Amino acid sequence: MIVFTMPGYNFVFKVIKDRPCFLRSRELTSKTITRKQVMEKYNFVCHRDRVGRLVDTQEFENLRFRKIRFSKSLLREFTLAAEGLVSFEGDHVVIHHLYVQRKVTPLPIYLLHDKNHESIRKVIIDFGYFLKDLAASGIFPSDLFNTWNYGVTSRGRVVLFDYDDVMPLERINFRAKPRPRDEIEEMELEENWIIAGLEDYFVEEISRYSGIPEPLRGIFLSAHEDLFAVAFWRETKRKLKRGEIIDITPYDRSRRFGVNNSR
Repeated sequence: MIVFTMPGYNFVFKVIKDRPCFLRSRELTSKTITRKQVMEKYNFVCHRDRVGRLVDTQEFENLRFRKIRFSKSLLREFTLAAEGLVSFEGDHVVIHHLYVQRKVTPLPIYLLHDKNHESIRKVIIDFGYFLKDLAASGIFPSDLFNTWNYGVTSRGRVVLFDYDDVMPLERINFRAKPRPRDEIEEMELEENWIIAGLEDYFVEEISRYSGIPEPLRGIFLSAHEDLFAVAFWRETKRKLKRGEIIDITPYDRSRRFGVNNSR
């Protein structure tokens, strides 16, 4: 996506690029997703229960703006990567397809700049509940390790705003990661001897590549160690298949009423 906004504005605009690429980095991307597939992902999310964890998205077509309202760098990005959806007509820019979302703070930026230890602790714990809430609604963010896909709202709630990699949970095959059978496999690259399909997911990798800063991992584990076990994901899949409605708490768990068992 090319994402842009205005100073002091509470929303962002998102235009799908013609092809997966980075415009502000020399790194290469391994993504091969097409514009049609991106639109299918966003449409999939719009028809699911977002459980307060997926930023609401509004879709617009054929919007016309004065070119003077755009920075030169943004106009250049349109020319480089979005010719299929952005055209120029004299002094105007026409965006043929556009998504609008409420602005949130990307999780890595939040963790880097927030200085309140208690707020950070709550966000890290909420990140685990965020994954569990999505799982309960039958959604799995398959690009789980890219924490730049997650944002923090003004109320400290973790949400997902990038839907390129979401998948129905029932399609994911959760597996325990195979162990080397001999010294040869132990010395080789894992991709040379581990066989996995596109919908296979090794749960142990959540712990290894979750993107949570090392000093904060203990906080996350104290509440969500079950996310690193195959049993949690398979049981969630079984419940969904049976048609069970899994309880989702749309507010801070610490504010729940206690149960008085003294009577």
